[in-house]
Amino acid sequence: MLNYLINFTRFTRRWHRRCLSLWLMCNLFLTASLGHAAPLVVSASVAKEYEVKAVFLYNFANFVQWPEDTFAQPDTPFYICIYGRDPFERLIDITVQNETVQERKIVVQRPQALNDIDNCQILFISNSEHENLNTIFNAVAEKPILTVSDLSNFAETGGMIQFTLNNSRVRLLINLGITREHQLNMSANLLRVSQVINDH
Repeated sequence: MLNYLINFTRFTRRWHRRCLSLWLMCNLFLTASLGHAAPLVVSASVAKEYEVKAVFLYNFANFVQWPEDTFAQPDTPFYICIYGRDPFERLIDITVQNETVQERKIVVQRPQALNDIDNCQILFISNSEHENLNTIFNAVAEKPILTVSDLSNFAETGGMIQFTLNNSRVRLLINLGITREHQLNMSANLLRVSQVINDH
């Protein structure tokens, strides 16, 4: 009976996150198709803040295009990496469990050193690394790695996507110039529903 309850709880959590992911994607496409320029706003009261952010990380894989030579083999996994103290705990692992992007398995890694980030496609930088940002940016220089964080002024100082909170709502701030420097192409739908800076 205990095992049944544990498995049922895991299933319902996965289903909830799958529904949240679908809801976010539908809202993104609907907002973009209607021509609304307002940023996408997701209430953190609907779900825990980092549950929402975990779903965003997963969906970024579908709305960003990496260079063709990013992956060594057709079956090379797509890596989402968490660098620094992990605020997601197991939320990100549950979110991407059994999921794929362009037929590639999604794998979550937590590199302990910057030498271990070269395989990452998405790199979430934790608040614990606020004093090391310049070192991290130097480590990813000229590499097709999407940097994401909820650190203050992250996008303004060289990060690519910053999570911001406005009245407990999650919003996206994108430094388009930096993403282009790293040969990453953002979906027009994603850009339409985000606040964009450095667009040149």
